[in-house]
This record gives sequence, C-alpha cells and structure tokens, in this order.
Amino acid sequence: MKKHLALVLVLAAAALLLISGCTTPGGPAGESQADSGHSAVLESSGENDSLAEPEEESAMEPKLPSIIELSGENYFPDGIAAREDGTLYVGSMWGGKIDIVPSGSGKSVSFVPPEAEGRTALGLLVDEKNGLLWAVFWDYQGFMSIPAQLKSFDLETGELVELYEFPEGAIGNDLTMDGDGNIYITCSFTHSIFRLEAGGSALEVWSDDPAFSEGHQEGWTLNGIDWDGNSSLFLSRTDNDGIYRVSINEDGSAGEVERIIVEGNLSNMGYDGIAALGPDTILVSEYGTNRLTMISVNGSTGTKQVIDDELDFPTNVVVVGDGAWVVESQIDHMLYADTAGQPEEPFTLRYVGLPQN
Repeated sequence: MKKHLALVLVLAAAALLLISGCTTPGGPAGESQADSGHSAVLESSGENDSLAEPEEESAMEPKLPSIIELSGENYFPDGIAAREDGTLYVGSMWGGKIDIVPSGSGKSVSFVPPEAEGRTALGLLVDEKNGLLWAVFWDYQGFMSIPAQLKSFDLETGELVELYEFPEGAIGNDLTMDGDGNIYITCSFTHSIFRLEAGGSALEVWSDDPAFSEGHQEGWTLNGIDWDGNSSLFLSRTDNDGIYRVSINEDGSAGEVERIIVEGNLSNMGYDGIAALGPDTILVSEYGTNRLTMISVNGSTGTKQVIDDELDFPTNVVVVGDGAWVVESQIDHMLYADTAGQPEEPFTLRYVGLPQN
C-alpha cells in the first residue's frame, strides 16, 4: 500500500512539473510590452476596448519578437508588407534595398540588393496568389533624374519579374491591390491615383479628383492607401491630415471621393501609412505625433483611438495576427539632418497589440 501511494505521489508531481514547464506567457515576443521597455496606450470612450492580451503558447512553439532590428547603416525604412505566415518585407529609403524578415526572426536579411542608381524603395505589396512582391521606386537622391518605377519581384528569390515606368513628374508612393488583382498607387506630387489593371501592360491615371489637391500649397498630398476588402479604397493625405474613401465602380472606374471628418484631429499629424481592418476601421500612422491610431468610420465621420504614442517617426504599418508591425523610419534624421542629428541605430520595426472587442 505504501509503495502504491508513493508511486501515485511521484506521478502527480511529474504531471505538475510537465504542465508548468509547457506553458509560458505568449504574445508577439513571448514577453509583455512592458518587458520590452515600450508600452502601448489606448485612449477611447469605449468601455469594452482592451489591448490584445498575450495568449499562452507551448514552449515548443517559436516565439515571435516584439522588435525587429534592420541590418545595415542609414536604412531609413519606409514600406512594409507581410505574407500570410508572418514573413515581412521592408524597403529602404536610402539606397532602395529590400530586406526580408523570416517569420519568427528578430533581424532582417538582404532580399533585393541596393540599386546602383540610388533609388528609394517606398510602398511594398505582397501578391501571394501570383508569388510576387510589388515595390515602388523613385530617384530621391537624384531628385527624379530617373523615372519612378513599379517593379515586381519573385516572392521567394527576389529576382526581378516585371517593370513599369511612371510618366515624367509622377512619384509613386504607396500601393494596394483589390480582390480582382488590380493595383492602385498613390502619386504624391501629381495628386492622383495610378492603376495597373490585372494583366495590364502599363500604368494609367485612375483618379485625379480635385479633392486630392484642394487647398494644397506645398509638400506631398496623397500618401497611404489600402483596399477595404469590399469596394472602396482608403487614402491618407499628408499635407492636410485628411482621410478619404474612394469607391470602385462595378466597371472598375473610380467612383465617389468622400473625405472622412475625424474627431480629435490635430494639426501637422503627418498622416502616412494606412491599413484597413475592414470597410469601417483603419489603422493610420502619424509621423507628426509619433502615434499609431485606429479610426472607426461611420459614414463621412470617424472617431479616433490612440493605440501607441511612443513610436519613432512611424511611416507604414501592416497587420499580422492580433497586432500590427509599425515601421519606425526616423526619416526626420534624413530630411532634416542639420537639426535632427544622427539617427539611432539599428533601425527597427515594432509590434503593437490592437484592441480586441
């Protein structure tokens, strides 16, 4: 009887040890945001809003980082895109290279080498169906001495597949794809949206609605763009801190352009990247306030929640899982080097948890 009781106690202790050893606090890095030295905030009047809590995960599963370091000096990242498995692609504004961050990795490695012309890589887009990575390039260092281009690369090898040139004076910025495979690109200096029709051979102006340039005095206008998953595009306009929705007609032409009046907007927010969570919710990076915000859209109005206000000149954003990877570009150190001084290296991407309603 004593032997039997001792055996039972040993087995119970072993089971307890096994249970405690197979679980660990999860989340994007297997650590809380407080552990990473960076806390997210959520400002909202909603009582049920809460940041995504880390889920418990098996110790045998790989842990994802909450911060990713980008390789190389003077990276100044801007564009970002993600595959379904969480693999990331990041473009450099200084040299035009594109790096890949394998899913679960904390550092980037070279994918598309820097271009000899010194091009700037801006918007990126993953086309998983066709195995392509799309990227917008323009000649920032030579100030448009070479035409801006839209390129596609093999998603696995980084080899160039296709190249399309923008007309003179047009600078492509960000891009998105609708459900039919049409690609839309914002052009910041011509205040227009270009489109590459699925299977098409040339870029064409899809919309140059007067709303895109209304009241413009200087600087870039259209910036971020994303398809809402239905029949509209969301756009950001940097010079007037505007959010716009453009409907796509059944024949593929551009429809109504509507400005979304966002409550709580400040001046000089520097709206940049957009990630649509659906037809009525978007994420927007604000490099002027170093914030990532969520905007809930209701008709022509929107209400804003501040998700994170401790970012470093955020530009683009992409949703992965229950959070979003945000590019901390530090581009102010490139644009205003005399006053901003040297950037803090290595450059980074930061994972921010999103509200779960």
